[in-house]
Amino acid sequence: MAASLQTVVRKRHDGPGSALTGTSYPELVVLVEQMRAQDPRIIFDSLRPMGDEIWNMIDGERTVAEIVEGTCLEFGFDLPPELFLPLIDGLIGSETVDVVQRER
Repeated sequence: MAASLQTVVRKRHDGPGSALTGTSYPELVVLVEQMRAQDPRIIFDSLRPMGDEIWNMIDGERTVAEIVEGTCLEFGFDLPPELFLPLIDGLIGSETVDVVQRER
């Protein structure tokens, strides 16, 4: 299943984690290049803290768009939310998170 900005995910375990789980190093390199094209302040090392914050914000209620927008705001990066979809796809593919219906 491919994630969309309206996808809601829930962690399968509590505790430490990262949205980088399930995404290969070569995929992360490509992602950083795409991000840098949008915001030249991005470096490869930007991914780890952003991935950790995305993980922390996954609660089974927020959409991917809400999580990513909050993360970008926190770190001061101006990035299109769609760039983060491969990270969510990696989490889903690695069975680290489940896709859930958003509760209203």
